[in-house]
Amino acid sequence: MALLIMDEHVSYGFQSSAGGWNTSVVIGGGGIVFPSQIHALPKRQFIFSLVDATQDEIRVAMKMVDDCRGRAFPFLLKDHMNFQLTDEVILTAAGGETGAQVKQTWGTNNLLSLDRKYLKAGTLSVKKNGDPLVLTTDYTVNDTGLLTFLAPILPLVDGDEISTTVEFYHKVFFDADSYPVTIDHPRRASIRSVSATEDRT
Repeated sequence: MALLIMDEHVSYGFQSSAGGWNTSVVIGGGGIVFPSQIHALPKRQFIFSLVDATQDEIRVAMKMVDDCRGRAFPFLLKDHMNFQLTDEVILTAAGGETGAQVKQTWGTNNLLSLDRKYLKAGTLSVKKNGDPLVLTTDYTVNDTGLLTFLAPILPLVDGDEISTTVEFYHKVFFDADSYPVTIDHPRRASIRSVSATEDRT
């Protein structure tokens, strides 16, 4: 079943969290610190709202909560702080590769690489060694961001780089089953402090 996409205009007061590692810390004898990282990958929390919105905009958000049955089912959300890759290198070939996953890598000492599976339709462009590739001629992409390379660009040789530019969504769950709506004045209303937590599956 295709995941629903929250309207990108739901962004007033948007808050995106950095991290979300759920690290526990135990301090032992002599003040020795024993950290324990619970999550292998971060689970970010997002907070957003619709303020002084039209009734139609409010209904879009209300319908999303109902369609997801509150916390029961995930949906896709645009993180207004982190939604785009620009010429991101997703593969440096060793030779013979036939595909690559769209992913985002950052960090300095401890590099973090996250698969970006939920791509915004119509935004993907792919390059090989800086040269643009053509969808369905040079490569295909499935619904989880996996690229499959086609004959015109094969075989890849040692040192070939595949890069992508694309917008993407985050898979999240609502943190509550309902959110109150405030009627600000005729034909205008607000939903404040809606929160959702990232689902890393």
